[in-house]
Amino acid sequence: MGQLKSFVLVSLLLALNIISVATPTFAMKRAANMPMVISGLDGRFYARCVPAKEDGSAGSTKIYRVESTKDILLDSYDFYPQHGIWLGWSPKAGKVALMARLVEQNVDPNKQVELTFYLGGKKLNSYTSAQLWKMGAQKKLDMIGGNCAEISVRGCEQVPGTNDYDFVVRTGLKTVLRFDILTGKAKGCALPDTGVHENIKF
Repeated sequence: MGQLKSFVLVSLLLALNIISVATPTFAMKRAANMPMVISGLDGRFYARCVPAKEDGSAGSTKIYRVESTKDILLDSYDFYPQHGIWLGWSPKAGKVALMARLVEQNVDPNKQVELTFYLGGKKLNSYTSAQLWKMGAQKKLDMIGGNCAEISVRGCEQVPGTNDYDFVVRTGLKTVLRFDILTGKAKGCALPDTGVHENIKF
């Protein structure tokens, strides 16, 4: 009986050791790409995103306007937003704006594009990891051992007192980057964060 208990105890310890060694490997594995729908803040527009593969940014993103009988296709893009996408509306242009995070990981940070901006089906501008670091973002270890920018996205916000809109990205506890949705260009570095919003961190 004593030998049986010892055998069970040793087996249990071995099993726990295997689990403790294997757990980090599973924790670092990214979930496979899946088709998804992302809505704008008012629910009038949405993005339908379909991957071509289980990993990577190959695929399609289509922007629709919701109508009572049949939704209207507005814009089409040839990528899948594996790391996130945010929608905005420009009253001035009458078009849907996008900010997408398309990180091709573990490459030269000067070539590793992280944020890309689009408007009405056309690409406006993009920023690499190295550029975001210079603009105030901190370095973050990604899931496969490379480096990316540590940011949290607030989304599309109206500029107070105007009819203009920005995509807002937090780079620290009290600082943000603001990107004009009409141009995709940054409006400065380490701007003071005057808003109180729920953040989505990536």
